[in-house]
Amino acid sequence: MKQVQVGTVLHKNKHTTKIYNLFQEFFTIDNENEWRTRYILNKEPPLELRKAIDTYYAWVKEQNKEWDAFINHIAHEVLLELSPKERTLLYTHPAPAEHHFGLGLRIRNKYIYGQKEIFYALRADSFSSKVISRIASLLIENYDYENPFYHHLYEDASFNQLRRLYFAMKGEYPDVLMERYADEPDDEKAAEKCREAIRAVVLDADRFQAMCIEAGLKEKQYQTYKKFTDAYNEENQAMIPYDVAVLASKKLDSKTRTQELRLLEAVLRQSPHLAEKMPGFVFNQKDAVLLAVSAFGTSLKRFAKFNRDDDIIRAALSDNGEAIQYVNDEVRDHPDYIRLALSSEYGNALKLRCMMKYRDSEEWVRIALKTNGCNIKWASPRLRDNFEMAQFAVRHQRTVNPAGTVCNLSDRLRDNLQLAMTDIKEGHACVNDYSRRLRDSDEIAEALIESGCRWKLDWMSKRIQKKYMND
Repeated sequence: MKQVQVGTVLHKNKHTTKIYNLFQEFFTIDNENEWRTRYILNKEPPLELRKAIDTYYAWVKEQNKEWDAFINHIAHEVLLELSPKERTLLYTHPAPAEHHFGLGLRIRNKYIYGQKEIFYALRADSFSSKVISRIASLLIENYDYENPFYHHLYEDASFNQLRRLYFAMKGEYPDVLMERYADEPDDEKAAEKCREAIRAVVLDADRFQAMCIEAGLKEKQYQTYKKFTDAYNEENQAMIPYDVAVLASKKLDSKTRTQELRLLEAVLRQSPHLAEKMPGFVFNQKDAVLLAVSAFGTSLKRFAKFNRDDDIIRAALSDNGEAIQYVNDEVRDHPDYIRLALSSEYGNALKLRCMMKYRDSEEWVRIALKTNGCNIKWASPRLRDNFEMAQFAVRHQRTVNPAGTVCNLSDRLRDNLQLAMTDIKEGHACVNDYSRRLRDSDEIAEALIESGCRWKLDWMSKRIQKKYMND
C-alpha cells in the first residue's frame, strides 16, 4: 500500500467522492479524460485525511481479496504449464494484448468458457489479461504486482518495445531507471515520465551524432538516416533507434558491432518490413544483410551483391520461399534451394514464373503441398487431375484458407465422392466447390451432419435441404 502524500490520486467513485467532499480544499480535480475523473492531493494532508484514505485503500484490498487470490492461483497453475520458450516470450512481451489469441485464449478456454468457476460472470477477456499480467509479474524480477505503476508500463506494448530496445543497447533491462519513478504518488504521470526517460536513452540524437563522427560515417549518410528515422518514429508506434546506422562503418570494433547488430535484430524482429525500407547503406556488410533476410526473406531483392551467398540465400528462403525469385540465376536451381523455397511456411513459391519448370514434377509439387495443400493451385493440369496428388493436398491444406484446395482441382476430381469424403473428414468440407452431382448426394449430406457441419447443407441441392434440414 502506497504512502499517502502530496500527489496521491483517488479515482472518482462514491467512496472517494465522500472523502473529497469532506476535504475539498486539499484536492485538485483532474477530468482531462472524459471517461474518468481523478482527485489529486495538492497539499500536505492532515492526519484525518490520511486515515480516511488509508481506510479506503484497506477496504478496496479486502473487497478484491477473493478475486486476487483466484487470479494468483490460476496464474501459478498456468505458469507451471508454460514451456521455456513461452516463458521467455512472456518475459520479453508481457503486455496481455499481445497474447490475446494465444495464451489468453488458452486461459479463457480452460477457466472461463463452459466452466462454472466462482468468477464466471466476470468478463472473460479481462480475466485472461489479469492472469497474464500476474504470470508476467512472477517472471519479471522488478514487476511489483501490487504497484499500479508497473501495470501502466508492462501492460503497454509500446513500452515493452522500448524495454527490448534498451536491453539490446545496454545488455540489461531498465529496472534501475524504472525504480526511480515507482514510488511517485501519481502512477500515470510517473509511468509517462519513465517512458520518456527510457525513450531519451534509446533515441539519443547527440550520442548518435558522436558515434557517426567516431565511426567515420559521411554527413550525407548521417542526415539521410536521421531524417528517415524521425519520419518513421513520428508516424508509427514501433520505434527505430538511431544507432544502428553506424553498421555502415567498417571501422567498428567487434564489441560495438556485435552490440549494434543485436539492436538491429531487435528492430527487425519488431518490424520485419523495415528490412526493405531502411536506408540501404546500413546493410552494406553480410552480417547485417543476414539479419535483414532472416526477418523479411523477400528483402533479398535489394541485396544483389549477396544473392549468390549460400548463408544469405538459405536464411531468406527459410523465412519466405518467394525469395527464390531473387536468388542469382546461376545458382537458383540448386536442389537445396528449391526444396527450401517449396517447403517454406510463408509464400507460394510454386506460383512464380521462375518455378514453372517444377509444376509438373510430382516430387517437387508434393513438397509444396506438404507445406500447404492450397499450393495445388499452381500445379500443372496433369497433377491437378491426379487423384493421389489431390488427396495428399486435401490432407495437408491449412485451415487458414481451406477453400483454396478443392476449387483448384480438375472438374473430374471435384466430382469424386471419395475425395469429397476425405475433405469432410479432414474438417474442411468445402461443399461449395463440389460438383453439382455431389451436392445432391445423400452420402455427402449424412457425412456433413455426422461431422458437425449440418449448417453446410445450405450449399447442397434443394432436394437435400428439404430432406435433411427439416429433420
